Amino acid sequence: MDKKPLPKPKRGFLKKWKAEGIALHGIWFDFEKKFYPKEKVLLPKKKWQKIGKITIKHAWKPAVWKWKGHELMKRVAKWAEKHPSVMIARCDDNDYCGSDLVFIPSHDKRGNGSWHGVTVVFIPGCSGDLPGIMFFYPNHVDGVLKTFQNYKKIERAVTNNNRKAKT
Repeated sequence: MDKKPLPKPKRGFLKKWKAEGIALHGIWFDFEKKFYPKEKVLLPKKKWQKIGKITIKHAWKPAVWKWKGHELMKRVAKWAEKHPSVMIARCDDNDYCGSDLVFIPSHDKRGNGSWHGVTVVFIPGCSGDLPGIMFFYPNHVDGVLKTFQNYKKIERAVTNNNRKAKT
């Protein structure tokens, strides 16, 4: 089997790719910058990595949340008002405190119908725990919806059985 070398990217490819990524994940990037910023740092020379012709000299420091708990919830709610596609649902955390699930879609803002999935940020209300982040691709969303629909059917069946038992 002949292995053909990969073609060189066309001129302007990286710029176009970056623009498409920003268009697709722009709301998440805005959220990240405001609440969960990452910092790029120069590595010591002995930790530089050579990959082909490229030398990796920088790394990302782990992001640190600017706020947490109720303070973060208030600020995110205010930020979400500027982004109509962002939705917030309420839930309880492991300390029985009101918490938020923030749903941030990754869709193409240019209106070509591309939907990549949704980032969900769990913000515990008052437990002192840090927020958690997860990403759902479209097939993951389908699985979660199916799970909740099944629980809803089970809940209806249990409720109906309890009503019949009381009469």
